[in-house]
Amino acid sequence: MTLARHGVPLRGKAPDDNWIASDLAAAQAYSRANLEAYWRPWIARLRESLPNSPADGKFEDAVAWSVLGISRLHGLIAEGNLMSKTVAGRDARNAFPAHAEIIDTALALRAGRSPAMHDPHWTHQALLACLEDILTDGLTRPAARPD
Repeated sequence: MTLARHGVPLRGKAPDDNWIASDLAAAQAYSRANLEAYWRPWIARLRESLPNSPADGKFEDAVAWSVLGISRLHGLIAEGNLMSKTVAGRDARNAFPAHAEIIDTALALRAGRSPAMHDPHWTHQALLACLEDILTDGLTRPAARPD
């Protein structure tokens, strides 16, 4: 999809859907299936786990990886675009303003900055709420159509 939509020709004609396989509906269906089969159980396991100390680095990694990873799937479903994790995080911040703080934390961690972390309990709860809202919206919203 990305190559067909945004490819820059170096020689010959510009890339397009006629000669590059690009099936947005199939990619969106796959993303929904991934939300259901992978992310729903992952969030359930997170709900049952105790939050680790943010100081150990593992919890920070989980925040950045999960918030931005699930946001990429949501972006493909909602916007019809395959996004980088950073762009997907910014998009999620606009789509889910109630979760701006945890999304900003994920974006800062992705950029290599060390944001001030809340206590592990708050972060765990904020992470769960954010992931559950993104998952629910991704599974229930109509899929975006191509540009």
